Amino acid sequence: MFIIQGGDMKKERFKILLASILPKKLGDKPHKALALASIIEGIDKGIYNQNKFYFDEVFRKLFTDLFKQFATDKDRDRPYNPFFHLRSSGFWFLKPRLGHELELESITTIGGPGELMELVEYAYLDDEFYEYLFIKDNREEIKRYIFRSLQESIGKGSDTNWVSQNKFNYSKSQEHNEVFEVTKSPAIGKFPHEQKAIATIIEQLKGVAELIPNYYLHDPSNNQYLECDIIVISQDRLAIVELKHWTGEIDVRPNKWIIDGKYYREDPHINNIYKCKVLKSLYEKLFPYLTKKIWVESIVVLTNPDAIVIGEDSYKTDRHNPTFGDIESFVKHYKYRSGAADIDKPLKTEHVKLISKQLRDIHDVSAKETLNIPGYEILENLTKSPHIIELLARPKENQLHTVKRFRIFCADLSSTEEMQKKQQVRALNSLKAIERIGDHSNIAKLMHVPNPDGLVIEASDWSQEGTLADVLEKRKEIPWEETLSIIKGIVEGLKAVHSQAIIHRNLQPENILIVNGIPKLINFELSYILEDERLTVFPETTSLKSSPYLAPELYTGKDFSEATDLFSVGVLMYTMVCGAPPFKNSVDLKSTGGTISPQKMDELKQKGLPEELCSLIYSLVQEDRLVRIQNADEVLSQLSKFYPKKEEQALPVNRILQTGEVAGVYEIKELIGQGREAQVYRAVHASEWEVALKIFNAEVPWDRISFEINALKTVSSPYIIRYQTIAQWNDKRWMLVLGLAQGNSLRDLIIQKKRPDINTFKHVTLCLLEALKHMHRNPEMEEPLLHNDIKPENIIINTAGDPILIDFGTASTPHTGAYMGTHAYTGPDLLRGVDYVYCESGDLFALGVTLFEWMCGEKPYAHPPLLSETPRSIKEFRDDIPEKLNEWFNKAIQPLQENRFKNVIEMQNEFEKSFEVFEDSVPEIPAPVSEFVVTSVVPDAEEKEQNQNPFVRYLNTLHNTTAMNENALAESQAQSNFFGFIHIPLKITDFIFDKVKSSEGTHVILTGHAGDGKSTIALELYKKLIKKPMAEPLDKPLKSKEDAIGPDGKKIFIIKDLNELPLDSRVKELATAAKETSLSTRWCIVSNTGKLLETFSRLAQELNLNPRKIENELLDILERNDPSVFYSVGAPFTIINLSRVDNVEKSKLLLKNILNENLWKECDYCNLKTYCPINLNVNVLRESSDIIYNRIEWVYRRLYEYGNRLTMRQITAHLAYSITSGIDCSYVVNYGPHHFQQNIENYLFFNRFFGFRGFIEDKMGRQLTAIKYLIPAEFGSNPYLPLERRLWMREGGAKPVVPSLLLKVYENLIEKIRGHTQESYSSGSRLRQQLRRLLYIFGRFPDELKPFYSVFLSSPRLIEWETWQINGKGPDFYRREELKRKILSVLQGYYTSSNLSEYTNFHDLFIGLTTNNRDLRSSVQILLARIPFTNFTLVFRPLNNIFEPKRYILELQESNSKSLLPIDLPVLDFVSMREMGEIGKPLDASYVERLERFKAQLLHHHKILEGIELLELMNDGNLETKRFEITNEILRIV
Repeated sequence: MFIIQGGDMKKERFKILLASILPKKLGDKPHKALALASIIEGIDKGIYNQNKFYFDEVFRKLFTDLFKQFATDKDRDRPYNPFFHLRSSGFWFLKPRLGHELELESITTIGGPGELMELVEYAYLDDEFYEYLFIKDNREEIKRYIFRSLQESIGKGSDTNWVSQNKFNYSKSQEHNEVFEVTKSPAIGKFPHEQKAIATIIEQLKGVAELIPNYYLHDPSNNQYLECDIIVISQDRLAIVELKHWTGEIDVRPNKWIIDGKYYREDPHINNIYKCKVLKSLYEKLFPYLTKKIWVESIVVLTNPDAIVIGEDSYKTDRHNPTFGDIESFVKHYKYRSGAADIDKPLKTEHVKLISKQLRDIHDVSAKETLNIPGYEILENLTKSPHIIELLARPKENQLHTVKRFRIFCADLSSTEEMQKKQQVRALNSLKAIERIGDHSNIAKLMHVPNPDGLVIEASDWSQEGTLADVLEKRKEIPWEETLSIIKGIVEGLKAVHSQAIIHRNLQPENILIVNGIPKLINFELSYILEDERLTVFPETTSLKSSPYLAPELYTGKDFSEATDLFSVGVLMYTMVCGAPPFKNSVDLKSTGGTISPQKMDELKQKGLPEELCSLIYSLVQEDRLVRIQNADEVLSQLSKFYPKKEEQALPVNRILQTGEVAGVYEIKELIGQGREAQVYRAVHASEWEVALKIFNAEVPWDRISFEINALKTVSSPYIIRYQTIAQWNDKRWMLVLGLAQGNSLRDLIIQKKRPDINTFKHVTLCLLEALKHMHRNPEMEEPLLHNDIKPENIIINTAGDPILIDFGTASTPHTGAYMGTHAYTGPDLLRGVDYVYCESGDLFALGVTLFEWMCGEKPYAHPPLLSETPRSIKEFRDDIPEKLNEWFNKAIQPLQENRFKNVIEMQNEFEKSFEVFEDSVPEIPAPVSEFVVTSVVPDAEEKEQNQNPFVRYLNTLHNTTAMNENALAESQAQSNFFGFIHIPLKITDFIFDKVKSSEGTHVILTGHAGDGKSTIALELYKKLIKKPMAEPLDKPLKSKEDAIGPDGKKIFIIKDLNELPLDSRVKELATAAKETSLSTRWCIVSNTGKLLETFSRLAQELNLNPRKIENELLDILERNDPSVFYSVGAPFTIINLSRVDNVEKSKLLLKNILNENLWKECDYCNLKTYCPINLNVNVLRESSDIIYNRIEWVYRRLYEYGNRLTMRQITAHLAYSITSGIDCSYVVNYGPHHFQQNIENYLFFNRFFGFRGFIEDKMGRQLTAIKYLIPAEFGSNPYLPLERRLWMREGGAKPVVPSLLLKVYENLIEKIRGHTQESYSSGSRLRQQLRRLLYIFGRFPDELKPFYSVFLSSPRLIEWETWQINGKGPDFYRREELKRKILSVLQGYYTSSNLSEYTNFHDLFIGLTTNNRDLRSSVQILLARIPFTNFTLVFRPLNNIFEPKRYILELQESNSKSLLPIDLPVLDFVSMREMGEIGKPLDASYVERLERFKAQLLHHHKILEGIELLELMNDGNLETKRFEITNEILRIV
């Protein structure tokens, strides 16, 4: 691995790995470097003479001796930490103790020396590195390298007094002998993922090519340095490798790459090819004697394993400037080319080394610091031209939110002074223009960034949607109605520009930014400012690039005016409608008579554009400026004819509302605050209660607002701002109506220097941890909800002293995406360039920093935290802090996730422990007063458009892989036009209906898990009571409490969700129902289990009953599979626990309803149906309807029986997503036939259903609970040999038949698999698994191959098990006896720790005395009991009796003890696998506990044998017993 003296490449790789443990600057931690130095010292002293290093007193002494020399006062002598964490270096490995392998692998930090020694036996170095260290000169060289870095990290590099007092004197004078150079910019990546990627590439390409990482290439044309991630020199070419750690779905296309189907990023090759040209120029200058032509090309490698890459190159590609989707493909590419005889290799090996050496010799490592934007951290270069550099950067200060786009204007130093002045004026033009225009929603805001170099640098917000050019490249044509909206925004912007006597003069698609669908004018450097001494800063007409968008007068040097910009508007409008401009260059108009040709106008009319708009375009696109429309107002006037009157007003400019303004029932009282996306007001409702109105800016998209609504609706905590409803202000801006949290923010208190006392701090912190626990660890939520912007501004202390967490504008579920946050409260280890890892740890870090700042008045870091930084101690600011609380703070604010709290539970527990000694003085958290909640649902407004099936969109609202999940909750379905069609009538509803209407009936309580269908049943019951068909939607959603009159005149109350009510209200409702002993009024109450228990417990207290007894009685009822009546609080309640009801069978009925042909009729008339994957999925499922329902049910049954129960909501979401893949009709329109023909497998049901996108894992689908269960189950990973032989070995016999619609897909898969004989095993294996998925869902098998289903699902007995369930009789007598024998055989093996054959000739069950370690087996053991097989019976009994489907279970019963051993499907499968010879697979821990409990019951009722009886396993596999007695002191065998 490490052969340092073997050449520059090996040296470079070692430098990278070693640099990862060295301190980089003053104040960095020295521990890892000291740990390695301790090992080297030990080898020097002769202590270590083998490659095993124990964490013992010897290591600790070596470490402490060095620690005293190099540590600062802030460092702690804890050698166990680097001993453990050095494993991340790549050359230090830990040997786990036996039985602790998985535990050691799973942990990311170590608690102390005790835990380290418990888990780790010893550490060891990479073998080659260890051998290298046994050469004394090598050790000295490395020690010099380490110790000099350590000296500099503590500021003693030039301190002669310190050097003279310490033996580690490695001064600069010794550097001439060293292989390793200490520089301020070590050759490592900027981020850990870059460092890891570079190290991996260097290691894997050893001997294949010469690699130079992090090279700064000088560009003499503008005296700039270009950063190159890696330069690769091989015999066939030179290459510059650009590493991108982008995440999401990446569609590789020319010029612009599409991210997640909607965002654009500049093709990295564009910038990289420019670097290649500079490198080639340098190469030709340095090596003129190498006359053979050499190619210098750009290579882009995507390094994020979570990225899904479309359009990447194969490793065998011969295309220039390739893109590879992962490091593995890139490495294989170079190895393939290196070994290929038919590839021209113009460079010899000595040339390769010479070029590498020469480039290294001229490398200027200081170049990294040449570009500096004060206050910003540069993340990524976007584009580069001789005079403008465009890049992305993130603010370092504690300012809000986003990544910015910067444009840096560079003067041409080789030009004349006069020309440089003109360039300077041109550069300032954008800033001057924007300053004059002011704030406008169609003008992008700019700010000037001062810098020490005097450069003109402008900054603006960065839009992932890109420019209008990006949109046109993706969509080609834009419907005229949408075009009209964009053009209107452009002209509104021009109106504002022209009103300030400014003419843009460069209005092209690339200069119109699209932000959430709204156009914003950018790039004003060529604009003309009338009052600026009539100075025209414009390129010479000969150098102006030809463009169809720029008016002809700009090329001819004639006068220009506002009509010059309006010419551009006309061409833009034509281009958007028709997909291309009407001419290549505006000067071409002369050849067509000065206007658009008749042929081009005919093309425009064919697009359906109204005649008046065609005339508008014609009048704008005129060669003669004076003939055109002359002002923006006239254009807007003509456009307004095509807008409804309500939209005639201009787009609101997000104005500040004034006190007293009214919209609907809300009146503004005062502005509370404003941010980047919204303003927040205190307002009063017409009913005189106060609320908070969060009014969003007009450009904020609905899906962003919708997610915030869903986030707030999902959580229900007194310490989180409460959502009430959604509405619109008079200017059509959306607004959230929220509970008003009156009080001061933590930021107010910090500014006012109001520090909390210990008791107040404890109360507030515990409340906030409760809020986060409800978000991160809510069992009713499928994924944690993250706040992502916790800071003092977003925490209000209300008048009761409780904290309220506000502003969920950046809330999300865990993912990696574009950074949105406040830098000072952001975990530095979670930043990934322009992206950020959104996770629970980020919220916990932000909370720690926020609380520290509140307590101390200052943050724990003097500036935004760095990875290597040590936070300040809270003891520096306050002396009243308990030591344990100080330790808690220190852990909460660590810059590395591995050193912070793992989750909110741990953080809360440790916080409570830190106050144990103060418990008497700190009050408990008071129960907050809950506020009344008003809910409202915005009605759907689906429009039928061409090529749009609204049912597809509806399906996508049923799952949570996209933002369109508003119908994922059943309560949202009340008004849906589709819900009634897919709904499955439930027998439970009829049962409840009978209970509430019958004179002998009861109240009903419906409970279960979130998503079990409780709200659906409540809705169904309500419709049944009011005699409304289920398929007919309600006019409004169900209220929290509804009432209806039953058939016999009884009033029936339905509480659709008890959880929505505060505790006092819940108790009141239950108490009212409990008093209705006459049952003249009936109640149906829906509640989750936890709230139900809490409410009954409080009710018991009010009724002077024993709460614990009531709770235990309820828990017993909740464990039953059938409904039970609860009498203990008054009137009887029938309690139904839906989580105990089997819902798997309903999956068949649900899928049948989804495939109902009436829901898909619109697709029959769609002109996209021939290539639409959604249409293909529906049709092929219908074609196979006689087989698919059972096969899909078997999958859900397999999950269910193995403990992975899915709720009906989760099943519905899974089926909906499997059909649509999360895409909609617009996606199909935009991507077109070519994309789907090339990638159809990615969207097909048989892949998405199991969590795959083609043969790779579907990252988006993994958000679904069903797929989270399916992926680890690895269905289809096991081959079924009879099938495999027929497919691949051409063995005779019938093969499975697939539907005609999938025949081409099937044949392509077969061809790909056969073509993968030379590819990697893993790739071919994944293709085979994909084929098995297709065959499992859609294949028709001959009878002899039908065992394939069981093999696919890794469940030998599933099909047989389901047959028993359907007939309700179970196995017949002979099969039961056969199964009993096999089960007892497995028990026999388990109870004697032996592997026995079922055919052994014993007839008793022996229980031996075995050890806890089941891997230790003894052929002889003491016999504890023997029980005849005849005592055992296998019975088949029902689990439930009332609700369908009726399910059964097998039980092994022992007649004497009456002991029972449940035999469910996993146990049966385990028995079958043992029967088939699979003895390596252990039994699940839960079943081991079940077997042990059964053994204990048997031993309790069967007398342990007297005397000594031994059990011996004989060589033939049989068991024999021997009894010993001692008579007259003589041991005898009886």
